[in-house]
Amino acid sequence: MSDFIPQTGIGLNNLHRLSIFKSLLTAAQKATVESDLDRLLIEICHIAIKSLDATAGSLLVWYPETNRLFFKAVVQGGKMPPPQGSGERVEGQSMPSDQGIAGWIFTHRKPLIIHEARLDARRSEAVDECLGLSSASMIAFPLIVEGEVFGVIEVLNKRSGESFNEFDLEILTALADQVSIAIDNLQMSLQLKRQRQQLINIEQDIYKKLARDLHDGPAQWLADISMNLEYVLRLIDFDPAQARSELEETRHKLDRAIGQIRNMMFELRPIFLESHDLSTALIHYIGNLNETENMNVRLEMGGLMAKLEPRAERAIFEIIREAISNIRRHAATPDVWVNFQADEQDVLTVTITDNGLGFSVADVQQNYPMRGSLGMLNMIERGELLGGKLTIESMSRQGTTVTLTVPLSNIVT
Repeated sequence: MSDFIPQTGIGLNNLHRLSIFKSLLTAAQKATVESDLDRLLIEICHIAIKSLDATAGSLLVWYPETNRLFFKAVVQGGKMPPPQGSGERVEGQSMPSDQGIAGWIFTHRKPLIIHEARLDARRSEAVDECLGLSSASMIAFPLIVEGEVFGVIEVLNKRSGESFNEFDLEILTALADQVSIAIDNLQMSLQLKRQRQQLINIEQDIYKKLARDLHDGPAQWLADISMNLEYVLRLIDFDPAQARSELEETRHKLDRAIGQIRNMMFELRPIFLESHDLSTALIHYIGNLNETENMNVRLEMGGLMAKLEPRAERAIFEIIREAISNIRRHAATPDVWVNFQADEQDVLTVTITDNGLGFSVADVQQNYPMRGSLGMLNMIERGELLGGKLTIESMSRQGTTVTLTVPLSNIVT
């Protein structure tokens, strides 16, 4: 049993080496157009086996949540057909990230050539049994993406029966470099797609909320005003005093409708947030709510001493606005408390609390795809985009608390 690390000057024909690397580069470049990560990993495994003229291979991916390596691709490419379903038996299975040969590669961030894998104490017999193989020779390499180990490629048994050599490791190293770029590009592309969809969802939810608020607020007041004016027109000739009284009531209703429309305009584009700061914007917004919507929102911002980035101010404002909007629609209480607090670890905590009806958070999350609003999801996503975490706690008849925690280092100017 011997372990090798790549060397240079293998002594092979330069034209032959150039041909191999050219074929490898072409195959790797084709893989970069793949738009599905799972299919990309399988294609990478095929390329590795073909490039090294091997009989089998696997690709494992590290999942930080569990600190385990998961088999995402298992491919057999030898002359003899593999046992029926052998690849399916191991795909999806996992192992601790510090066990097996793959665990050693992952932990040490180094490649290996093992001539007699069956004699290596690090070998996993369970994997060989699932694959229906007896590993004679093995070559393995870490996949490093953005400085972090993404996973491990393992290639088993040359079809010629020879052991893997340093030139094979050189080929696998070149492949791993191309693969790392392909994986990084695909992950960035997928992240951009997710963020784009998040923005679309947020935009659609804003339009739905605007339509709902217009229907439930100003539209109702304007309809009432129209009926009042029609009544005044009938009164004005034979009961001027009553008509005057009705006009005065109508004026109050009109002021109420104008106040609601101004609130909606402020929510869509909070001018005070753009021209002043978060504190000024919240004071103005909450003051208007308390005046025009019969709310009793109390704001305490003494725990916020730092100046926040504009993106953070907007995100926090939107979270508070969405939380208060939910309270107005569902909590059946005018009482709301908004509090800012920073602790010794420089973590900002923002809480929005009410003493209303409460609800089952689990039930709402379970039925979310069938609901017409994405408000809760939007708040959670906005918190995550700040590098923080948003939680919602509620019980029936015991009110609701929305809590945002985010490191100040992520959001201060």
